[in-house]
This record gives sequence, C-alpha cells and structure tokens, in this order.
Amino acid sequence: ESTNMILRILAKPASWLRAGATLTPEFIARNPLRDQWSAFIYSKYGFVPGFDTARGLFAMAKKENLYWEWKKSGGDHSMLVSMDRDYLQDNLGELLQKYPVANLVKNPINALRILSELGEEGTRIGEFSAARRKL
Repeated sequence: ESTNMILRILAKPASWLRAGATLTPEFIARNPLRDQWSAFIYSKYGFVPGFDTARGLFAMAKKENLYWEWKKSGGDHSMLVSMDRDYLQDNLGELLQKYPVANLVKNPINALRILSELGEEGTRIGEFSAARRKL
C-alpha cells in the first residue's frame, strides 16, 4: 500500500514533464512533420507522406473500420502523449463506451492533448493502412 502511494506521488512530476514536452504549440506544429518524415524513412510498407497521413486522418474522422482496428491493436497507446496513466484510462473508457468527443474535452490540457495526438494518429493510422495493404 505504501509503495502504491509513493508511485502516485512520483508519477505526478513525470506526467507534468510529459505534458510540458508534448503540449507546447511548437511541438504540436512541428511533430506531425517529423513523424511523417520518420515514417517515410523507417516504413517497411511504403508510407507516403501527406497521402497516408491524410488517409489516416480521414479514417479517424469518419471512425472507419481501419481506425477501430488500429485502436484495438493498441496503436493509440504508442504515442508519448498517451503515456499518462489517467489519459490511458480515459482512452480505454472511450473505446469501450464510445463517448462523444465533446465529453472528452474536460479542460484546456485535455484539449491540447487531443490536438497533439491528431497529427501523430494520422501518421500512425496511415502507416497501419499501408501495412494492411502490403500484408
């Protein structure tokens, strides 16, 4: 029980550090470009910057089967923003209960997290789509 309390106390500064690193306007603007470039370089499946990211964003916006397959495979937990334990629990609740987006934006920090994730998710869903086409 005491170890659990110590972990909770130590988790707060780590959460603040991640938020400070990933929720700045500079990071939110620059990260999607960096992610697309990295995906293009490291992709085993022929990721096309711009095209595959747009495909991923549209799949996410329309809640297509591709988006839900990516989510079920754990793809949304691969991003630095989603490493916050409370945020992971919120994402699990969204997946299981399919909350509307309006209920997810509970405060400005949550809104920044969602904005930051949009760029990353588009690229990752696009790579997931490219992999599915090849396999």
